[in-house]
This record gives sequence, C-alpha cells and structure tokens, in this order.
Amino acid sequence: MNKIALYILIFLIVIYLLIMSQKIIDLRAVLPVHANQKRVFPKRKLAQIDTIIVHHTAGPTTQTVRQIAQYHIGSSSHVCQGGCPGILYHYMINRAGKIYWVNSLENVVYHATPMNTRGIGICLIGNFDKIEPNQVQLDALDYLIKKTRKDFSQPLRVIGHHDACGGCKTCPGANLYPILSKYNAQA
Repeated sequence: MNKIALYILIFLIVIYLLIMSQKIIDLRAVLPVHANQKRVFPKRKLAQIDTIIVHHTAGPTTQTVRQIAQYHIGSSSHVCQGGCPGILYHYMINRAGKIYWVNSLENVVYHATPMNTRGIGICLIGNFDKIEPNQVQLDALDYLIKKTRKDFSQPLRVIGHHDACGGCKTCPGANLYPILSKYNAQA
C-alpha cells in the first residue's frame, strides 16, 4: 500500500469514528414554537415509551430542521388546525448524518397517531419513496437507535410510521422501510 492510499484510509477511519461518536445537537431551546403559549404538548412518563417510530419528511433533501418546525407551527400544518405547539418529532437526522434533538422525550408529540403516547419519533430528511437514504444517514439512525435503546430500561421495538397507522401512509418510504426490520431481529 502506498503512502497516499494509507493516508486516505486513515482519513476515512477518522471520519467514520467521528460520525459514530457524534454528539447529538440539542435544538430544543432554539427551534420556533407556536406563538400561543397555551399550545403545549401533553406530557408522559418515560416508562410509557415502548416504540421508536421512524419517519421521512417526504420532502426535498435541502429542507432544514428550522423549516420543518416552522411548517409544523404554522397555520398550514396538516396535523393541527391553526398550528401545532412545536416540531412534531423527537429527533431529526439530516442528509449529512447530523442528529438533532428537537423535542423532549417527555413530550407527547403528534407524529404517529394512535401511538404518540408510546413512541419516540425519529425523522430523516428526504423522500425515501423517491431516493435512497445515504449511508451517513443510515449510520446516524443506527447510532441513535442503539443509544436510545441503551438509555431505556424497557425494550423498544422499531417500526415505521406506516406500521403505527395501520398502513395509512408509505412513511418512512419504500427505500428506508425494509431496513428497519433488522432492529427487531436484534431486540
């Protein structure tokens, strides 16, 4: 192996280790919330959680977490008439594989009726009915699922939004959904 190839290999290993040891970026205090301070998410006990529910935005890969939060609190939100209290997931993963903590786990956010009280919502940015999730997103999802399972004393199964609503949606997309089955085989 020549020196250039060795340097490239070392560089790739360092990048991989950085991704796998990444910290979760906490945006809970800085994302926009509904202007009406009386609109708040209900609370739950963490012991009620038994499921991780994976979503996709079904939108462009260029969407930002802030844009998604702004849509959810806006009057055009498809979930809450007049806008929701805040962003409707607990975690978001962008195309660069960055993980954002966007809602407290104690919040019952409206991401997967009828399982909102029991589920942690993880949403990946992209439309995975049309494109494939990239490897850094999948690595970040894997890291977050494993970390979340480790943080809870109770077992957490992993499903897609499609499963939570009895097939009402294709979410998290035909190109991401099959990957989720590996997490329940490991449970």
